[in-house]
Amino acid sequence: MSRARILASQILARVQRFRWNTFPPIPVGPLHVGHGRWAALGDSLCRVFEHAGYDVEREYYINDHGSQMDVLALQSQSAIFS
Repeated sequence: MSRARILASQILARVQRFRWNTFPPIPVGPLHVGHGRWAALGDSLCRVFEHAGYDVEREYYINDHGSQMDVLALQSQSAIFS
């Protein structure tokens, strides 16, 4: 086993809790499926750790300030009503 794997297994053996923070995409351009990639990966990792018996806490930050949300609203309207 490589040294990195041994170290990772030793660290995981001591850790009992995880906190996963998910940040929404910053919609300064067109939204696409890639924006959700990290959220899906993070949720999958959380499920794996929960299944392994770890206590996992999830947080999702909502970015609801400034022109970014205006851009998102306009994109959503054009996608829905076009």
